[in-house]
Amino acid sequence: MALRKSIPVSWKPEGLSEAPSMDLGFPGCMSSLQNLIPDPGSNGLWQCRPADVSLTNFTGFNTPGFISCLLVVGTRIYGMIASAANTGHDEPFVYDTTSSTFITITGTTAANTPASPATSGAWTPPVMCLVGGKILVAHPGFNQAGGYFFGVLNINNPAAPTWSAGTLTGAVTLPALPISIAQFSGRAYYAVENALVFSDTNDPINCTAGTQVLTLGTNQTITALVGMPLQNQVQGGIIQSLIAFVGDIIMYQVTGDAALSTLSLNQLNVATGTYSQLSVCATPIGICFISPEGVRFINSTAAVSEPLGNYGKGLARIFYNAVTPTRIVVAYAGDEIRVSLQNALVSGNPNQEYFYHMSGKRWSGPHTFPASLIQGLGSQFIKVPIEVTASLWQAVTIPNSTSGFVENGSQLQFGFETPLLPTTDDMSMHSVVEQTINLQISSTNNYSFFIYDELNNLLASTAVNIGAASTIWGSFTWGAAPWAGTVGAYTTYSLDYASTIVFKRAYFAGKGNSSSAFRLGSFDTRIEKLGYKLNYSAVGA
Repeated sequence: MALRKSIPVSWKPEGLSEAPSMDLGFPGCMSSLQNLIPDPGSNGLWQCRPADVSLTNFTGFNTPGFISCLLVVGTRIYGMIASAANTGHDEPFVYDTTSSTFITITGTTAANTPASPATSGAWTPPVMCLVGGKILVAHPGFNQAGGYFFGVLNINNPAAPTWSAGTLTGAVTLPALPISIAQFSGRAYYAVENALVFSDTNDPINCTAGTQVLTLGTNQTITALVGMPLQNQVQGGIIQSLIAFVGDIIMYQVTGDAALSTLSLNQLNVATGTYSQLSVCATPIGICFISPEGVRFINSTAAVSEPLGNYGKGLARIFYNAVTPTRIVVAYAGDEIRVSLQNALVSGNPNQEYFYHMSGKRWSGPHTFPASLIQGLGSQFIKVPIEVTASLWQAVTIPNSTSGFVENGSQLQFGFETPLLPTTDDMSMHSVVEQTINLQISSTNNYSFFIYDELNNLLASTAVNIGAASTIWGSFTWGAAPWAGTVGAYTTYSLDYASTIVFKRAYFAGKGNSSSAFRLGSFDTRIEKLGYKLNYSAVGA
């Protein structure tokens, strides 16, 4: 016989929200989707993200340390790393992903390499930019008094790159070290204080005319430069304009070129900006940047979007509660934007990573193994993890047949949490009558599920497994038994708890070992409305 006071609650996970309860977010909003990503073949089905894979730990370098700069071009990774080659200084490196080897760089000295930056706290991050056959390096550690304003890695001969450092030749003298460098219209644009100095076409280190300077209408320093891609840009496509960020309050757009007498500088009409060069990236739909208000986009017409994820629609608060905003890193690859930051809203201020899945317009995370630097490469990312100094790692966006789920020596764990449920406005306490969940699981893993009340008290827990043991070597007939356990069908499982569960509102959670088999779908709960009021009361005067 059906309960007369029962409330059916069905919940299909759709993405992350910062809303504390179901009525304050969107249908299917989740409080946590740790190490889970959307299954691209379904709407509302979630799978485990694959483990990141180590590329190199800089074997052969003399005491390698903090990597301060990263640039991915084709199959090669360029960067700057602290080492004892010149004690206290960064040295450039080139890693070839095809041969899994480092390419020797000549020309580095203690004088022409920059002092290594601090590994924590607010900073001006070094920047690398490819212009013609030269990679230009803006770095706050260069010895300006000695005449070294920026570095140049000449890669015209890919087999024998050479390093040098100095300043511009020609009619323009740099008054300070560049904060950033970007390529636009075949020229190098140097962000120096509140001005943009632009080089000759196809000669990134020379300025023939003293007029090759654009002064912005502000006395504040430029913090980032990024090219605006065409609407149908693929990686390496043509850049149609240049956006200059001045702190977190002003943005300018550069269009045209001096040689064509079309060069123009215009201020965008939204008073916002970004923190550093690391917190902005180009995507197929425009520029993504982390503003004080959260994630925003600038589209191909230079229109600035509203903050993404405000009012329970996604993530917002974590971005303006980052411990060190200038250490936020963001990158795009495949269908994902990844953001790593130190989250002040969580006890212990952990470093965390979040993914924005562009096609589905949804967030997932927090993901473990966050990055201090990250760059997109086709459908994958190249990253420098915070946990492992002096190393480069590869991260794919979608699992494949070769994906593993052991990361940096540890088994990956997934986890999820709902917001508080239900929302009934009835002032009554509630009890779970029955609960089911739709899953695909493997017999090699156990999966645990929990119910917590509003004060994070654990009310009950249970577990689900297929029940078939994995095959043990030597105890089966070859060809007549499953190897590595059984993968179950996507089906409905009953969550049976050992005791009566009473609450006003509660949230539901689950966790387990990550695997290629696991899929998380919707879950259904029948809740009984009890005949008495909530437990918590305000204290009278």
